Amino acid sequence: MHWVIALFVFVSVIGSMNSSVMQISRYFYVAAREGHLPRFLSLVSVHNMTPQPAIMLGGMISCMFIYMSGIYQLMAYLQFVYWLNTLVVVAGLLWWRFKYPQKPRPIKFPVVFHVVLLLISVFLVLMPFLQEPWICLKGLILMATSIPFYLLFVVDWTRKRKFLKIVDRVHDFMNVNMQLLFTSVYAAETKEHIELGLVGEESVGVSLLAEEHEDE
Repeated sequence: MHWVIALFVFVSVIGSMNSSVMQISRYFYVAAREGHLPRFLSLVSVHNMTPQPAIMLGGMISCMFIYMSGIYQLMAYLQFVYWLNTLVVVAGLLWWRFKYPQKPRPIKFPVVFHVVLLLISVFLVLMPFLQEPWICLKGLILMATSIPFYLLFVVDWTRKRKFLKIVDRVHDFMNVNMQLLFTSVYAAETKEHIELGLVGEESVGVSLLAEEHEDE
C-alpha cells in the first residue's frame, strides 16, 4: 500500500497548482482593475467569465521561470515574500475587523481562523529570516524593484502624460487586440452584455464602440 502516499501527494500537488493558477491570475486581474497594471489585463471572457489575458501573463511568467538556472534560489526568495505578503494582508484584515466591526461584508469567517493564519505567517516569516537573513534580504530587494514602476505608471505627476505617450499607444493597441483575440470585455460590460444576451464578437464590438464614443 506504499502507492497510497504517492497518490495523495500527487492529488495535493495538482490541487495546489490549480489554486495557484487561479490565485496568480486574479492578482494580475485585480491589480489591472485598480490601475496598477495595464488595463487590458482586467479583460474578462464573455464565454466563461475568466480573466484570460491575466491567465496568459501568469503562464508566460511561469514558463520564463522554468528556464532560469537559479530557480530554487528564486523560489526561496518568493516563498519569503509570499508569506510576508500574507502576514501584512491578514494583519490588515484583523485591524479592519476590529476598527470597523459594523461594516457590511459579503463573506465573514470567525476571527480565530485569521488569528491562526497570522501566527503561522509570523512563524514562516521569522524562521527563514533568522536562518538565512541574506536570502530574505534579497527577497525584500526583489520586492522593492516594483517601487520604480509604481512611481512611473501609477502615481500621477507633472508631465507624466507627455513622457508616456508611447506607452499609451502600445496600451491602446494591446487593449483592442486582446479584446478581439480572447473575445473579452471589461467586467462591468460583461455583466451588461450577459443581461442583454450579447455574446462573442458582437459584445466585443459593443465594447470597442463604447470606448470610441467616450474618446470622442
